[in-house]
Amino acid sequence: MKSSSRQTLILVHGWASDTAIWSTIGKALSERYRLVEINMPGYADGPDFFPDDLEQLSIWLRDTTPSGAIWLAWSMGALPVIQLAAKSQSHIRGLNLIAPVIRFCNDEDWPHGLSAEAFDEFEKGFDQDRTAQLERFYKMVMFPCKSRSILNGLTTSHAALGVSDKTLHSGLRLLKHADVRDLICDVRVPVTLFHGERDAVVSCNVSRQAEERFHSARLSLFDDAGHAPFLTHPDEFIARFECHGRH
Repeated sequence: MKSSSRQTLILVHGWASDTAIWSTIGKALSERYRLVEINMPGYADGPDFFPDDLEQLSIWLRDTTPSGAIWLAWSMGALPVIQLAAKSQSHIRGLNLIAPVIRFCNDEDWPHGLSAEAFDEFEKGFDQDRTAQLERFYKMVMFPCKSRSILNGLTTSHAALGVSDKTLHSGLRLLKHADVRDLICDVRVPVTLFHGERDAVVSCNVSRQAEERFHSARLSLFDDAGHAPFLTHPDEFIARFECHGRH
């Protein structure tokens, strides 16, 4: 396909990763789309800040990306993208979300997240031994896949180990407090959700709930995948994206 006729696809990574996270599917996607891979503020070549405020982060995304593109966001990256889709509806043409965070921690009417106590324990562990806690997190991302090569790639090749503690802590605060549940009904673009049924980071029930709340959404579940099906099942993910994704 000629580059001039390709649609633009914007890729947004999650916490403790960077654009290298897309390496398993980037080549296949680039054959059809003009890719714009975004490094969030504080990561790799992104700006040297990470705002705690979700609205500021979504405005930064709006101001640094072309209008009318298709979006593919993973995990925490879904938070500012959903905010952007709700507040600047003409900016996004179609929305694809992988294991999206819409609220990470539990509250009295949201039993699908992590308890505040477990989150605080994770953050405390991060302060005590950053490297060990990041490896623990990557193992959760990979579960149930036990591929040592993929895990080693996460722990050694991504920018997270070089990202400042301040940036990672800012991301954790965003995860702890951000909540886009009430914004979902304002998203009018078509949405596809991709989720592994064995996700150990974000329950697949989150995507089930989101599917019901979005104006126009469909859900594609991976039976034997976890938080990052595009990493552990890249060929299957590409096939599903081509068939069910919003293009």
